[in-house]
This record gives sequence, C-alpha cells and structure tokens, in this order.
Amino acid sequence: SVFLQLIPHIYSVAEKILMTGCHSELCSYLVMNACWTALEAHHTEIACHLCEKQLEMVKASCSNSRDSKNVGSHVMALLQMGRSCLYLQEKPFVAQSYYTKALELIEHREDSTMLFQHEYGVVLGDLAVCCQEQRQFSDAECLYLNQLSLLNSSQHYDQCTVLAAMTNLATLYNEVGQFHHAIDIYHQALHRAQYITGVEFETGQMMYNLGLCLIEVGDHVGAVNVLEQSLTIVRRWRPEGHVDVANGLRLLSICYSSCGNLPKATRLAEEAVSTIRAAQDPHHSSVAYCQHKIRTIPRWHTLWVSLLHVVTQLVMWIKLSDWVSRALKY
Repeated sequence: SVFLQLIPHIYSVAEKILMTGCHSELCSYLVMNACWTALEAHHTEIACHLCEKQLEMVKASCSNSRDSKNVGSHVMALLQMGRSCLYLQEKPFVAQSYYTKALELIEHREDSTMLFQHEYGVVLGDLAVCCQEQRQFSDAECLYLNQLSLLNSSQHYDQCTVLAAMTNLATLYNEVGQFHHAIDIYHQALHRAQYITGVEFETGQMMYNLGLCLIEVGDHVGAVNVLEQSLTIVRRWRPEGHVDVANGLRLLSICYSSCGNLPKATRLAEEAVSTIRAAQDPHHSSVAYCQHKIRTIPRWHTLWVSLLHVVTQLVMWIKLSDWVSRALKY
C-alpha cells in the first residue's frame, strides 16, 4: 500500500524525464514497474492510466521496430494494456486486440519466440482467456494447447505457471461439457502438484473442480474421495464460516445422498446451512438448497425406516401366528 501511494510520484518523475527527451529507457522502466504494481494491487484507475501512458511512451521511443529491445518494450506495454482491459475493466474484446498485436510482434521475428519466450507464453494464455470469456471455445482450446506445448518444452517457466495453464484448460473443458477430458487434465495437474511446494490451496481448488466433473459423469464415489480431501485443505486455508467451506459441504451432501448414505447427507446439509449462517449470509442460494435437503432427506429416511419397521413387525406376527397354531395342535 505504501508503494501504491508512490505510483503517481513515480509516474510524475518518469513523465518529466520523458519531456527532456533523454533516458527514455529509464522512463519506460519506471512506468512499467509502476504499471505492474498497480495491476497486482487491482487499482483500476491508476493501472489503466499508467498502461495507456506506457504504451504511448513506447510507441514514441520505438523508432526502430526491428530492434529486439524495442520489440520487447512494445510487447510488454501491450501485455500490460491487455491485462488492464481483461482483469480490471472486464473488456475481453478490447484486451484481445492488444494481445493479438503483441503476438504478431513476437511472431514477426524469427528469433522472437526465443528472445521473448516468457512473454510469448503469457500472451498465449491471456489471449486464450479472452477467447473463453467471449465463448470462442475452439480458439481458446487451441491457444491453451499451444501454451502448454511451449511451457512443457521450455526451461524458462516454473512449474506453477504450467500448473495454472493445465487448470485453465481443464476449466475450459468443464465449461463446454467435455467432462472426461477435464477429469484427465485435473488428474495430470494433481499429479504434478505433488512435486510443487506452496500450491496446497490451489490443489484444494483443483480437487473441488474435479469433484464437480466426477459428479457430472455419475462417479459419486470418486467425487466423495476428492471432495473430502478438498474440504480438508480448504478448512486449513479458510475460516470455518467461509462460503468455500459451505460449498464443499453442500457438494459432499449431494454425493452421499446419491450413494445412499442419507444420514450423513443430512448431517452435511445441516452443517452447510450453519456454516453459511455463520458467514452472516443467510440469503445465499446454498441456504435454500441445503434447507430443502434437510427437509426432504429425513422424510425419505423416515419413510424407509417406517417401512422397514412395518415389514419386521409383519414377519414377527407371521412367525408368532405359526407358533400359536402349532401349539394349539398339540
């Protein structure tokens, strides 16, 4: 927050340097770092303003567009503008134009895919998100696959970046209803996550999404296993009254109900309701669903117990009648 307060001053210094016509590289470097800080802090107004100025400064200073340093600065400025439009302003169509331009700059040079390999992977991934947001699913799938191919063939990317790309691809398959493809990708991602430190919470989220896919294909037993693990992880990272905990309980209630374990399904549904109420969100949609489960599951459970009781009494009555009839004969 302290550095965020300094961003306007950093930009002011950079603008003054630019006005002198000297040290344009230093000016661009200062504004670029201020842009990233504002983007990471989700400060929409400052980030958008700085990204626009950064792009203007880069265009003004890039007299030789074939120079690798100028291409790199231009690509970075376009990437920042794209992220500003995509994640802060929620304008994927506008962001797509910036990412497409960055991709053209990278692919224009034969050595650019090597010089700007990190930026190339980032642009592919963000452009895929733009396509997915606009429901251009085939384009998004192609971009995600290209990104993963690049990430797996290069040593310039950390495993967390690869894991995020795999998760995005699985999410896409889940969204378009290709649940078996999504399940395969989630299994691969979870296997990879075992060897990466610091991704426990992300692992819990992947398990939750995998559970959703397994429910869709009817594998409720498999869903129970991964959702139980997911809930354990989420409870280590979220307070007990958090909505993520309630969602995990709700899904487990559905799975146990489908597996025939009605008492446990009822208990989990009740726990989900109390969790949501503890989060002071009584109007959450999960409350109505879980209250419905609480009302319906015991009713069916009671009916089953009552039916079993009637059958047992009937059998005992038949046996008693048979015993009495035999005793009277003697």
